[in-house]
Amino acid sequence: MIKKVYLARTNDENLWKTSSSGGAFWNLAVNMIENHKGVCYGAKFTDDFRKVVHNRAETLEEAKVFRGSKYLQSDMTDCYSLILEDLKKGREVLFSGTPCQVMAVKKFIPDALQEKLLLVEFLCHGTPSPKVFRDYLAIQENHYHSKVTEIKFRGKKLKNSVQDMYIRFASGKAYKSFGTQDIYYNLFLHEMISRVSCANCPFANEDRPSDIVLSDYWGSADKIPDGFQKKSGLSGIFIITDKGEDFWQESLYHMTVIPSTLSVCRQGTLSHPITMNKNRQAFWESYHQQGLLSAFEQYFGSYQKMCQKRKVKNFLNQTGILAVIHKLKGRKR
Repeated sequence: MIKKVYLARTNDENLWKTSSSGGAFWNLAVNMIENHKGVCYGAKFTDDFRKVVHNRAETLEEAKVFRGSKYLQSDMTDCYSLILEDLKKGREVLFSGTPCQVMAVKKFIPDALQEKLLLVEFLCHGTPSPKVFRDYLAIQENHYHSKVTEIKFRGKKLKNSVQDMYIRFASGKAYKSFGTQDIYYNLFLHEMISRVSCANCPFANEDRPSDIVLSDYWGSADKIPDGFQKKSGLSGIFIITDKGEDFWQESLYHMTVIPSTLSVCRQGTLSHPITMNKNRQAFWESYHQQGLLSAFEQYFGSYQKMCQKRKVKNFLNQTGILAVIHKLKGRKR
């Protein structure tokens, strides 16, 4: 069960910009690698960005690729045996992943070796299909006539944005989109492409399998506590075990941290699993028969019109007009 709750943000502006929320994961990784001389396991994109895999890092340079959200299911091949080997050698290990991945590692590692294993879970909203993501990237590369060289979910490249997608191409061009004007985000957030089992997730409650749970906190400006700059992007930290609390307290250098409560930081999947979209099965039938773009348009409208809306919204955002519109509507971001 959840023992303590914190809100945190790194004081390093450059680190904050490259993190999905407040940068808390990086402090944990630094503590494990530099102070405990241990190793970290986390998720990274493959070189062609077609897949997310779990990997091992002994240095901070190697661990940098674990930063930032990857909203698709990762491949855990070989990780279990590598973690076991590290622990048998007496190395301390930090493993980060979704709750089901954390539980799988916990079940695999013998109890006698778990003292040196720190389990860090990212609060999960479901794991989307890697196949859909590959097809999504193919659409983007076809549109920009260039290969992808960088991807950031919640890339913080747009002002006034909570959910945004950033993709850079070999040509030097970049795709920046609010989630509401992006194919993949729409499918993900409307519960069209996550695994069916995610709707029956046994971990969507306060009884977590990890030592520490990390989440984002993107409350509007008036809900960000005093002590933080009034801009979005904090980490929510849920402490589950005494081991997790001890390690967290060791990791607080260069961070602003404020004790919080579950009521402030609560998110849906701390109470219940996601609910699959009623059109999910029909969408997948269309997707298999006609392809991603055609299936998307059946439920979300014209892709071309969405592209036009994205360009207009990006322009309004860049010029500051969007912030004025939000203010007039009473919105805080």
